[in-house]
Amino acid sequence: MSLPPAGYYPDPEDPSRRRYWDGARWTEERVDLGPVAPGPGPALVVAPDPWLWQSIVATILCCLPLGIPGIVYAARSSEAARRGDLAAARAAAGTARTFVLWSVGLGLLTLVGYALLFMVGVVAGL
Repeated sequence: MSLPPAGYYPDPEDPSRRRYWDGARWTEERVDLGPVAPGPGPALVVAPDPWLWQSIVATILCCLPLGIPGIVYAARSSEAARRGDLAAARAAAGTARTFVLWSVGLGLLTLVGYALLFMVGVVAGL
């Protein structure tokens, strides 16, 4: 995701002023413009959490069939956010989240199943 370049933009706290954006954050440098009609200014787009690293971990540790679609949807979420389509980004992030949670749930269920089988084997072997 790219941020707007450094420069003066409408102050988010006071529309009658411009505030300097250094390319990463707002500074305290402001310029008065006088009274202006309120209107939309350039907005900084913050992408939703796309669940990418969680999808990768879930794929590596337990559930390849569910982790890979999670990675695909996480990548789609990031791409949609870069295009500025926040609705599509949120939808794809939600789908990635669903795949990650199912993957983790099935992984935990598998571990519990192995533990139960191990205990049954130990008890039967005594």
